[in-house]
Amino acid sequence: MTPDERHRRTQRLVVDGLAALLLLVVVAVSGPGGIGDPATGPFASVARVLAALLLGAGITVRRELPAVGLLLAWASTLVHMAGGLDASVLQLGLLLVLYGAARHGSRLVLLLSGVSVVLGALLAIVYLLGIGSWVVSDLGFQGPATAILQLLITTAVLAVVLAVPWLLGLLGRTVTQAKATRLRQAEAEREAERSQQIADLSAERTALARDVHDIVGHSLAVIIAQAESVRFLHEREPGAVLAAVDTIAGTARRSLADVRRVLERTTDLETAEHGASLALDDLDRLIDDVAAARPALVRGEHGPRRALPPEIAAVAYRVTQELLTNALKHGDRSGELRLDRYWTAEALVVVVRNAVVGDAAAGADAEGEPAPGPGGQGVPGMRSRLAEVGGALEIELVEGTMTARASIPLPITTEEAA
Repeated sequence: MTPDERHRRTQRLVVDGLAALLLLVVVAVSGPGGIGDPATGPFASVARVLAALLLGAGITVRRELPAVGLLLAWASTLVHMAGGLDASVLQLGLLLVLYGAARHGSRLVLLLSGVSVVLGALLAIVYLLGIGSWVVSDLGFQGPATAILQLLITTAVLAVVLAVPWLLGLLGRTVTQAKATRLRQAEAEREAERSQQIADLSAERTALARDVHDIVGHSLAVIIAQAESVRFLHEREPGAVLAAVDTIAGTARRSLADVRRVLERTTDLETAEHGASLALDDLDRLIDDVAAARPALVRGEHGPRRALPPEIAAVAYRVTQELLTNALKHGDRSGELRLDRYWTAEALVVVVRNAVVGDAAAGADAEGEPAPGPGGQGVPGMRSRLAEVGGALEIELVEGTMTARASIPLPITTEEAA
């Protein structure tokens, strides 16, 4: 229990204790007995004091220990009856105990306090009739029917008097539980929102790492290929050296601009604008850069081109970029590199074929896919991108030739739907 909880508990006990003390003072001031003829004798006096103390203790603990409070109230009532005492102001304390039992007690205490209302009313009317209490002294016994009717009315009044505080306690209990439920629901919603934010941040970080990997990996592969070619061109083809240097510089500048766009991508609007900037012209320029680094690149395009939505254009660009990067990094420079794009009504299929060197072929896994290096994200990144738009990636290695086939679904146009 925290210090604040102990402090609140002490406050409640003090307040309820003062309420019990006030009731006892009122009882003491009102006289030794009830409103009617009080019971006399030493036993009645002892019963009167003991019943008052028991009920006062029940009132004191009615919120912190509702079950004990209800038990003490019943003990006080039985002692009161054993002493033959008449109804008095003291019995008002029972109403406080019933309210506390219904308001703060467990389900079992709530049930027992509800039973106490009915049982207490019946027991009270029988007892009061037995001692000739002032409560039933005005019952007219002119006839059996009238007496029974008045008796039923008196019993009903007693039951209502006992039931009102119990019902008020039940109402307060319901309101508190509803408030607690709303608080738990609000906390659950906040927790779900926090979890979603964490998931979004994780997804954004993964997407950021994937984009940077694709951009930097492709650019470095092109730059390395061009730089290696300079060693063989500087003597016999000086002009080609300048072209290679221009390609290296242009590739580096575009790579830097792409990385900056990725790092500045913080909103959905910027993401959409970034995706829209990757159009077919950008894809053609990407392939031209690779062709400058690998003059043996053979390009093929089959079927009529179609305009691509921004998200599809971005996936097509990044996947083609990564396929060509892998071909430059792992392919045999002396072999052929072929890129084919197949445009159909349902999909854009990008196929890259290239001969692989012995080490790359030896490093392929059982399904023919190149084994990823430490921290590699190329193939998993492509599969993730394609899965986001419903596409797929197939890679196979047959007799030293690696074939990668990426299928990117295309939306159905209005004309095709018609």
